[in-house]
Amino acid sequence: MELIERAEFFEQLQDTLAEVMCGHGRVALITGEAGIGKTSLVEQFAERQTNACRVLWGGCDALFTPRPLGPLYDIAKQLRGNLITLLEDEAPRAAIFSTVFDELQNDIATILIIEDVHWADEASLDLLKFLGRRINKLNSLLIITYRDDEVRAEHPLRLVLGDLPRSSVRRLRLPALSQGAVDQLAVRAGKRMDDLYAVTGGNPFFVTEALASEDQGVPVSVSDAVLSRLVRLTPAARAVVELISVVPAKAEVWLLNESINPATDVLEECADAGILVLDNTSIGFRHELARRAVEDSLPAPRAQSMHAKVLKALLSRGAPSDLARVVHHAAKSGNASAVLEYAPIAARQAAALNAHRESASHYETALRYAGTLPPAERAVLLEHRSYECYVTAQLNDANDARLEALKIWKQLGNKLRQGDNLRWMSRFAWYLGRNEEAEAYAREAITLLEALPAGPELAWAYSNRAQLHMLAGQPNEAIVWGSRAIELSEKFDATETLVHALNNVGVAQLLAREEQGRAKLEESLRLSLAHNLEEHASRAFTNISALSLWNRDYKLALHYLNEGIAYATEHDLESCNYYMTTARARVHFETGHWDMATDDVALVLGQSRVQRNTRSRTDHFGPCSIASWRSGCIAGT
Repeated sequence: MELIERAEFFEQLQDTLAEVMCGHGRVALITGEAGIGKTSLVEQFAERQTNACRVLWGGCDALFTPRPLGPLYDIAKQLRGNLITLLEDEAPRAAIFSTVFDELQNDIATILIIEDVHWADEASLDLLKFLGRRINKLNSLLIITYRDDEVRAEHPLRLVLGDLPRSSVRRLRLPALSQGAVDQLAVRAGKRMDDLYAVTGGNPFFVTEALASEDQGVPVSVSDAVLSRLVRLTPAARAVVELISVVPAKAEVWLLNESINPATDVLEECADAGILVLDNTSIGFRHELARRAVEDSLPAPRAQSMHAKVLKALLSRGAPSDLARVVHHAAKSGNASAVLEYAPIAARQAAALNAHRESASHYETALRYAGTLPPAERAVLLEHRSYECYVTAQLNDANDARLEALKIWKQLGNKLRQGDNLRWMSRFAWYLGRNEEAEAYAREAITLLEALPAGPELAWAYSNRAQLHMLAGQPNEAIVWGSRAIELSEKFDATETLVHALNNVGVAQLLAREEQGRAKLEESLRLSLAHNLEEHASRAFTNISALSLWNRDYKLALHYLNEGIAYATEHDLESCNYYMTTARARVHFETGHWDMATDDVALVLGQSRVQRNTRSRTDHFGPCSIASWRSGCIAGT
């Protein structure tokens, strides 16, 4: 079928693929509003390349909480390798990403299509960033589609797009159809609608639905156009359409059969009406807008019933692998027991894939249904949500969840959990700029925990207080509390606490001109790398290099900065990466290598995300905070 007014974009994709065939991997960003024809363009382009290229296709779903690496599951099913096994076995994300990279790094040119990334989960966005940064090494064209009108300045996709190498990116924004094109489509359909262009705005999907409607005139909305088809279906066919409408993306044929098992002629009726599209394995709407129009038209009890049928079908096949879908339909059907059973598992799986925002969302879903749980179980859910919000910089939400957990532990008289939550409250208060409150929480945590048998919780409380003193420019106090934390951490084999405390004490000692601090910082780095504690490793790289810069040991500073930047780049630790790149620019500037300093500064300033995404306070030293410490102010700016 001819795509009207899309030839220019088709040619751009052809030219971009020609560059890929010459050994230069590329990224094509195809954007535009819903219904503008992104999928139609990509489908026709991919169809014409099947003889010359391998085509892999994945899509993001409009689930209540997106499933981590959802598009990759789609792609894995199209491959013969072990990618699907790695995903189902919850392998480390680094192993999964490396396998994808290896799969694309072969002699076969590949068109890798990821659709609707405005709905992408955090892990999928990280995958796009991972591949985008390395696209020049791949014999692949990575096509990404998204609705740019739904990707506002603060949308996480913006951060990914800002990281893509500009020389490798081709941007194609699809405009609405012209008046002439809309008139041409109306003539082909044998209809005359004077206000068709004015009402549809030239949106191809709206135009198509309006022309397919048997109502007189142009429907005032796409919903009217879609629903006008629905009312002419038999009750059995309407039941199929309604069930499919509550399933984002497409529904598997087996799921439909498990739910309502429609007759073949019923499915044919849905397809003949132009509402649903069927293939051998799945069934779905021609467009997401049509699906939503039907779903939004369902009365609440009817929608809840449909979600319950889907949930029952998903659970009928044994242990579910797609937990995000299970949680989505459990929540939509109001099945509290299913939500409480599967949402925490989904949250843990998401966190394991570094999809921490999705993890926090799953815990939030569980907590909405947790009123009947014993208080201690609810407190644990709150603690988990607090942590996931913390690592995604949702600090107010992290603080609120932790405070609620603290209240529960106080009511239950559990002083160990109280103390540990007070320590977390201290950390949040500091990040939120409430220094006195942070210090008060830290003291209260230690008082409570010291009255109990010593354990890892007390070691963390000591290290937290050491950190507060270190950041406040009080090295002697930081050394005292940090040394206590180190002793307890070693006693209880608490590695993460140990590397945290070693870092605090190492910085404090070096600021106090005690050279043994360097050995502690280097030991913190060694242990962090050995145990894959990525954030602690980047913190150690940052602090060692910043202190070397402070002492004008440029050679040592540059050594750790280069290693640290490489590590942060490999592990996608952006804030530390940009922080250390800024420090390296200062090294180059102070040593007279001004061209290299300019390159580093340009790299950082070129990232529009830096000022927006970097915290105003940091828990490590850097080029700015070191300079500020000299004048009595420790906070980074």
